[in-house]
Amino acid sequence: MPPAMMALHDSVQETVQLGLPAGGQVVYVERFDAGSLPCEASGEWMRKVSGFASSSGRVLAAFDPEIAEATLALPRIRYTARTITDTVRLQQVLARARADGWVWTSEERAVGLSSMSAPVFDAHGQVVAAVSIVGRTRSLTGTRGEFILRNLVVSAKRITQDFTAFGEG
Repeated sequence: MPPAMMALHDSVQETVQLGLPAGGQVVYVERFDAGSLPCEASGEWMRKVSGFASSSGRVLAAFDPEIAEATLALPRIRYTARTITDTVRLQQVLARARADGWVWTSEERAVGLSSMSAPVFDAHGQVVAAVSIVGRTRSLTGTRGEFILRNLVVSAKRITQDFTAFGEG
């Protein structure tokens, strides 16, 4: 796991993940579980998820038109009452993510769980991954949520710097 991800986990004490784009979906290649998620939320069914309903998928799509196209082309299932499946609404969410530099999802994949993600870029400015934090909704909101988000964005920038340095070497 990249040192910045370990530091992020140590700082926020929530589950930290690194996701890669995979044909409109996200494959999590690194995960440091804080042990705060229900068992069903940390199993194999959470290793590869639909991009449209995950903060990682959305942040990847927000910064790459090809990923956005693949994400929006997949069938969209309503996992919970909060899952956004409407194309126009999803495009608005992606535009907001580009402006903000991060994405938040609230109970769209599973009731009681929320996530936030920030992009990781390579040396050419291409989004290559998403670093995310997933946890119980009550743990990711309010003042604590703001603290977690600040740490997430800083960590994503550090991981980007590592990718950039590696790409130049």
